[in-house]
Amino acid sequence: MSKYIFIRLTLRSGEDEFDQTAVLEISPRKNAYKAAREYLKDFWGEAEESGDPEDEWVEYPNGIIGKVKAVQEITKEHYDILSKYI
Repeated sequence: MSKYIFIRLTLRSGEDEFDQTAVLEISPRKNAYKAAREYLKDFWGEAEESGDPEDEWVEYPNGIIGKVKAVQEITKEHYDILSKYI
């Protein structure tokens, strides 16, 4: 049986900041936050982490930076609906 998560990312390009959302189906053994971080790192190509474990931001090759703003486990029913619109 899978787990389903709703993710909200914050992305910055220069002074502009915007949110991006996604829903994912993950293994029941996988940590939801770690799955969200993996998604974030591959969102616009391979992102680089700063190396500081306290720094939540990653930087993409295009200069945009991003971080996981929120992760929430959701039901399969919510996943089915959200996956149609996100």
